[in-house]
Amino acid sequence: MALIEVYHVVADYYPVFQTDYVTQGMAVGLYEVNGETFARPAASTDYVVGIAGDSDEQDGSGANAYSANVVVAAGRNTDGTSYGATRSTQNRVADQGNETLASGKLTVYTSGGKFRTNQIDSTSGAFVVGQPLYLSNTQAGKVTSASTSGKIIGTIVETLKAFPSGVPGTEVDGSTSLGNFVTFILNTVA
Repeated sequence: MALIEVYHVVADYYPVFQTDYVTQGMAVGLYEVNGETFARPAASTDYVVGIAGDSDEQDGSGANAYSANVVVAAGRNTDGTSYGATRSTQNRVADQGNETLASGKLTVYTSGGKFRTNQIDSTSGAFVVGQPLYLSNTQAGKVTSASTSGKIIGTIVETLKAFPSGVPGTEVDGSTSLGNFVTFILNTVA
């Protein structure tokens, strides 16, 4: 899971070009080819129209972009160390992680909303509440806290932190997490 929708105002859709692979939670820009408009991970020169609500790729590990590793049968030993088995999750198995397969269109959340994303530029620094969230100028579609990067796409409302899996009975002191997410309010500006 790369995007958690807290709330959204408008969900739109655009065709996705076959060579532009988008991961849910990436900032999305638009471009035109032969008179048709397509969605793609926003490059530093693009105007951001919103956040991708679908994925259409598999990552390099062989798992799809919509999967997560979770700890099952978690617990603590008497010496305080944790134990448990790690399993990979997978949604939409038939689509192999390509949620745009049937329609060829990508859901794009536009016009505001509150989101959590883990599509973060690997060189990003600390995320500070109230500060702008920027489009990375080095990693297409990724977000960053660096003011020297691309365009402002939102406002940070919660710092980068682990998000609990929500699986009842498996949480041991936050041992089961979906990963680190930054929470922001989408407010793209042309």
